[in-house]
Amino acid sequence: MARRTYYNSKSNGPFGSIMSLLMVFVFFAALFYVASFVFKLLWWIAPVLMLITLVMDHKIVTGYIEWVWNKLKVNPIMGVAFVLLTFFGFPVVAGYLFGKLMLRRKITKMTESMQQRGKGPFASEEDYVDYEEVESEPVTRIEIPKADLPPKVKQKPENNKYDDFFE
Repeated sequence: MARRTYYNSKSNGPFGSIMSLLMVFVFFAALFYVASFVFKLLWWIAPVLMLITLVMDHKIVTGYIEWVWNKLKVNPIMGVAFVLLTFFGFPVVAGYLFGKLMLRRKITKMTESMQQRGKGPFASEEDYVDYEEVESEPVTRIEIPKADLPPKVKQKPENNKYDDFFE
């Protein structure tokens, strides 16, 4: 008979769980430093992004201000919370408004290109499609007779103690 050797893949020592906890800690520390770097970078770029957004389309910024103002009127507590989040999260708000500007510009360009091609729902109203009127005939209903269902036959299996519980 051949000799078989089995290896236990679990670490029974105390360092198995400590190493996994250390790896989780290192991962979250690295994630924190990356997020911190991105936020610091946004702090420096945010005024420029806000100015670009204001120059290219001021309606985006005024729309955001109106939205916050409406929140203040409807629910003052949430409105104050949004004002504070806008103040302290200015870089994130500036990035959001700039992203909204870029998305709106992309949609506008796509809409204009579709109108120039004359395709899809953005086609101009001057283009008419040739059509032909088709006369339809009335639909006749076909009645199918109902079939008689065969009676149910209950077969009792032999030596099945489970079915005895339901009788």
